[in-house]
Amino acid sequence: MRKIILFFIFILLVNVVSAAETKSDVNYKVTFLIGSGVTTDYDDIKVSSVAGEKGVGNYTDGVMYLIKRGMLYVLNIVAETTPPTISNLINTSTTNESSFIEWSCSENCNYSILWFNNSIRNNTYLVNSIYNNTFKTSHNPYLANLTNSTTYFINLTVWDVSGNSAADNTFNFATAKTIVVDTIHPTYSNFANNASTVTKVNGVVNWSITLQDETGLSFYIFAHNNSGTLLNVSNGTLSGTSVFVNKTVTITKGQGNYICGQFWVNDTSDNINQTNMGCFTVANTAPTIPYVESGISAIPTGGTTTIVYFTFNASDEDGASDINVSSASVNITLNAPGGQSRDNTSCTNIATSGNVVQFNCSVKFYYYDNSSSSWVINATIYDNSNVIGINDSVIFTYNSLSAMDLVTASLAFSNAVLGQENKTSDSPIILNNTGNFKFNDISITGYDLTGVSNSNYKIGVGNFTVNVTNATVGAGLQLQNGTSLLISGAKLRQRRRNQATAGNTSLYFWLDIPSSSEIILQSYNSTASWTVTVE
Repeated sequence: MRKIILFFIFILLVNVVSAAETKSDVNYKVTFLIGSGVTTDYDDIKVSSVAGEKGVGNYTDGVMYLIKRGMLYVLNIVAETTPPTISNLINTSTTNESSFIEWSCSENCNYSILWFNNSIRNNTYLVNSIYNNTFKTSHNPYLANLTNSTTYFINLTVWDVSGNSAADNTFNFATAKTIVVDTIHPTYSNFANNASTVTKVNGVVNWSITLQDETGLSFYIFAHNNSGTLLNVSNGTLSGTSVFVNKTVTITKGQGNYICGQFWVNDTSDNINQTNMGCFTVANTAPTIPYVESGISAIPTGGTTTIVYFTFNASDEDGASDINVSSASVNITLNAPGGQSRDNTSCTNIATSGNVVQFNCSVKFYYYDNSSSSWVINATIYDNSNVIGINDSVIFTYNSLSAMDLVTASLAFSNAVLGQENKTSDSPIILNNTGNFKFNDISITGYDLTGVSNSNYKIGVGNFTVNVTNATVGAGLQLQNGTSLLISGAKLRQRRRNQATAGNTSLYFWLDIPSSSEIILQSYNSTASWTVTVE
């Protein structure tokens, strides 16, 4: 029997991927060359794993032959110096106070990582560091206690198992900005209006306020119910954290209305706040009389009354409905000596337009009321709050009237006896002033009397005397035929109100009757009409 022995040469190439001074504990990458060149790689084989084997001893980089278990090993020992490479360096799950830093190594590696808060990247700005001795191909250390919205600059160094290193000092990232949700409403202060207890319709009222917010103001709205309903009437944008706002309103509602103002305010986070109501009650506005008809004059009607009409307008800013139409009145006053006054007998509402009511008032004047161009028209009106409005700026003229009536127009001497002296007339002649003129002088013109049956007999007018009083028998003025004589002390005054006898003057007459030798008994009449003149 023949025995054939085949020798297979296994070529083992060991490539050292990390340089070392001592080879006994260095990692190697070993490639076995078998047969026709098929290779099989084995990583991390240490020289010490074959220590003590035949052919193994102290060695340097190069080729070493090793026979083990009848096999020939050829070891090509080369120190490994290729550094690892860093790839995919990123920050992940970054918040406002922490982040993961991830990367990959081309081979197993450990690392040290330093982070700075300035691109200068020195110890002055060093925040913290991590050293990790775990060899892996990927790492993701956790960086904690970071500052909100801050850029950090990374120095990353990695080493492989052979001590080869690589660094990346270019990477930086920023933490997230802390988002603080503002839920605090804006505030306000000094909200007020300058209305008072006497603020009336057409008055101007200011609503003012200071608006405030810790973060920032954005917008405001102002509303009031001056129109009758609470409406948003103005608005505007705001900026800053404190703004003073002042809104002015002309009041259009009448007395008794409750007028309110209110503000709304938004901040930049759209938080809203609103004020309470700032209110006041519109005060009553006194009515006025802006117009009284002027240029009115009247002439008395002798012995009776004259109706004069006066027109005036009453106005009330609180509205025509606030005018008490039943209170309209006119008083015509003369403040001169012997002053008088006359009041309306009625005032009628003849027209209404807007806030104005027109009245027509009738006033009764008497024939004896003083003639004057200084009568003052006092037009008066009240509102429903019993507040008065007056206009006394217009005057009225009441003209003069010279008029007189003779109450008795004849003289009679009943039961006269021939030769009788100082026979008193049956009644005096009464003069009545039927106008408003004061007569200071009264004159009389008399004529002789002639017998009715026998005209040959006469009673001369000189037998008559006249006086304004009958206290003294026969005393007085002796008449002269056909001659106007002024009666001493005789006046005809105008009548005064509530003085029924004023304005009357009585003339008393006496007669000396001739004796029977001069006349006969018969009726005697004046040969002409006697006249009484007042002036």
